Amino acid sequence: MLVRCLYASRVISDVNDALLSDILTQSRRNNIAAGVTGLLCFTSDVFVQVLEGGRTEVSKLLARIMADERHKDVTLLLYEEVSERAFNGWTMGKVNLAALNPGLVLKYSVHSKLDPFSGSGAPIMAMLMELVATGAIGA
Repeated sequence: MLVRCLYASRVISDVNDALLSDILTQSRRNNIAAGVTGLLCFTSDVFVQVLEGGRTEVSKLLARIMADERHKDVTLLLYEEVSERAFNGWTMGKVNLAALNPGLVLKYSVHSKLDPFSGSGAPIMAMLMELVATGAIGA
């Protein structure tokens, strides 16, 4: 059974190139073996991540993520069964949310700065799906 999980968290210290590189390298290495795909979105203080894969693998990964000391306030926004992956092209893609067109964020949010803790995960997932459709995800 395939599942999709979307969560947000607050970063303990500012996201910098070294931290981001470490997270992406580790994720990509581990996700290949686990059959997990997904996307990591970030600002200077927030992570938003979507994970797709088998229910057991995604659940185990989510437990490890919740214990990771690089962030806090891990908040589950969406967890659903899916018939197919939307992020199958990335063992872990990346998107700098601060670099997005504010109009795109505003399309799915109350303000032009995304606050994933203020509402439902559905609009955030819709925004991420639009990023997939427009090819705005980096490798």
